[in-house]
Amino acid sequence: ELMATPLEASPLAEAAPPPHVSLEERVDATLRCMRASPLFAEWFAFEAGRATLLRIAREATMRDVRRYDVVYREGQPARNGAWYLVLRGTVELVATRGTRTTKPLLVGAGGSFGEEALVLDATPMPRSFTASARERCQLLLLPSRCFAAADVRHLVRSCGTSRAATLLALEAQLSLTPLFANVSPTTLGKIAPLWRYLEVGPGE
Repeated sequence: ELMATPLEASPLAEAAPPPHVSLEERVDATLRCMRASPLFAEWFAFEAGRATLLRIAREATMRDVRRYDVVYREGQPARNGAWYLVLRGTVELVATRGTRTTKPLLVGAGGSFGEEALVLDATPMPRSFTASARERCQLLLLPSRCFAAADVRHLVRSCGTSRAATLLALEAQLSLTPLFANVSPTTLGKIAPLWRYLEVGPGE
């Protein structure tokens, strides 16, 4: 049965982690995933970065997600959401283009999704995809509030994390358009910095 309310808008997002997982295990799993991510790899190179990551990792929560459950929906505001790390299972990302649903992007164990929550620009990015569990999954959630403290925001910007998150979201969006559908990931990585996200209201 498809979950009617997305995890990100549900009380589940604030519930306690599974009782069988200790804080130390959760922190270790979070740091392993963050070390593997291009968004945070640079932070491990200096003491202040490592100390900050340890502090952030202690805020991570773990969720067991059922097959077909929706984590968040396309168009939802990302600013008060979370960045997600996949410990087990596969998450499916799909977007709607007119009357067409795009080919699913699959994120497996060790991967991450929801980078829009790390974008600290003045104009917030909405969720680019609807994320749902392709099978039973175990996820780590890092709420965007973990990155709200002034010292953390400074590192997010100075280490290029916010910009890298923006580019990852833009690359994914470009790959879904007919014009760039057959372009290699390497080329998309070069094209994405030429684009920017704008929020335009009615009549503007």
